[in-house]
Amino acid sequence: TSMSWDSTARVWALDVDVENGARRERVEASFVIACTGYYEYERAGVEELARFPGREDFEAAGGRILHPQFWQAGDLRDKTVVVVGSGATAISIVPSLAKQCRKLVMVQRSPTYIWCWPRSFSLALTLLFAPLHLLLGLAAMQAIHRQAEIWFEIFLHTLCLKLPRMARAIFALAQWAHLGSSFAALRPHLTPKYDPWTQRVCLDADGDFLATLRTGGASIVTCALERFTARGVQLADGSEIECDVVVTATGLKLVQSPGNIEISVDGTPMKLREHVTYRGAMLNDVPNLVYTLGYLNIAWTLRAELMYKWTCRLLNHMRAKGATVAVPRLRPEEVSAPRRRLVEGFTPTYFLRALDGFARQLPSRSAADPWQIHIQDHFKDKVQLAAPLDDGVLHYH
Repeated sequence: TSMSWDSTARVWALDVDVENGARRERVEASFVIACTGYYEYERAGVEELARFPGREDFEAAGGRILHPQFWQAGDLRDKTVVVVGSGATAISIVPSLAKQCRKLVMVQRSPTYIWCWPRSFSLALTLLFAPLHLLLGLAAMQAIHRQAEIWFEIFLHTLCLKLPRMARAIFALAQWAHLGSSFAALRPHLTPKYDPWTQRVCLDADGDFLATLRTGGASIVTCALERFTARGVQLADGSEIECDVVVTATGLKLVQSPGNIEISVDGTPMKLREHVTYRGAMLNDVPNLVYTLGYLNIAWTLRAELMYKWTCRLLNHMRAKGATVAVPRLRPEEVSAPRRRLVEGFTPTYFLRALDGFARQLPSRSAADPWQIHIQDHFKDKVQLAAPLDDGVLHYH
């Protein structure tokens, strides 16, 4: 729940809730790595539900409201289920829920770009690469496969930004290949008004989501949710969908600090907005703390891996120098340098909804290294995180 740095003792003291808050323990650590992501899980969906009136009427009539973060679905065999949302959560759970319930309707405020990708190689590809596998060995093939995946994700992201019309056509063609004759009817529900990668693209593993729509296992309605009713949900166009269960696959809330932890340094509460990111890994004037921030345009864990390698390199470097503290300090000429928001050009609804409360609370960045973060460029990031650790900015004690 909180952590405080003591410069005299050179340790972090962490107050930790254990056993679901039944008791609190104090843990001391010389170095802390925050791996909490940017979602608040404890109150997921709570504020989103509060925006819609009529919840009490729906629940009083026997209706149930579920959130994927706190899943207790029970038996859905004779139930009509409405899934509210169009992001990764909705795309992931609809195929599975459709097999468990009598009827499923997905309600989305606006469509999302969906890209289908296989969970594993097809038999044809496996046979095609078998000779190369035998020739190069498993480790080499894994390295090649990894690089191919990285390059493809970067290529797709770049294509979407540079040639959005072509990207739109590619998405439509890929969806047509999965939907066949159902494509024309479903296309309005799968075509966003914004360009690809203005918001995050959803991955449909093995095309399961589109297959569920094609076969009639689920239907999709594009209209904003207006309110709950005793019989189900009412949409902004006045129509009503009768249902027994509503799944709120939306309403993500963003944290105000790593894990919503209250952080202080030598008794002074830390405000993220007053700090500048150091290589997207540490904060100026905050010792022995690394926070994990992944990519928004490709796999989050790809940058997390780079950061952990950098952190291990830093810890080994500190050990070699006989140092117990590492802290980034702004140089005099950098104190008044122009600042930019840590995250720019990212416009999902949950992010825009929290913009004033979240983005304004984030640390800032500068236009030059090491106070820059290449959160959308993996290769620049690799160069930055491979830079020498004795850079005149990171101070050791």
